[in-house]
Amino acid sequence: MHDFETRLKESLNLKNTAPDADSFVADLHSERAKRNSARNQFLNGIIAGALVVSLGIFTASQLGTNPAELMVYDSFEMMNIDDRAEEEFLTEMAVYYLEQSEDMWGTLAFLEDTDFFTVMLEEL
Repeated sequence: MHDFETRLKESLNLKNTAPDADSFVADLHSERAKRNSARNQFLNGIIAGALVVSLGIFTASQLGTNPAELMVYDSFEMMNIDDRAEEEFLTEMAVYYLEQSEDMWGTLAFLEDTDFFTVMLEEL
């Protein structure tokens, strides 16, 4: 009987260890929000990866396999109509810059840095 009384006194002296309902619900909601956020981040990562891969495959398939299409032109030897129009435009822009520039020598230095004159001389 003495043991029973001791246990009863100990149980009455202990604090209530049940969690507070409000804090429990708040913790539960925050944990659900964290899990939903982690799941959404994972799904967004998967979708973004799939988009990048599909865009890469689509872009690679558009390159073609003809080596002439992938060749980088070092000169204007193989010019088509669009290239000639671009060359005329660039020449007209160079003349315009030279005419409108207050610092003609600076403009000439700029055109020299862009190798404009060497490309034009190679064409002749």
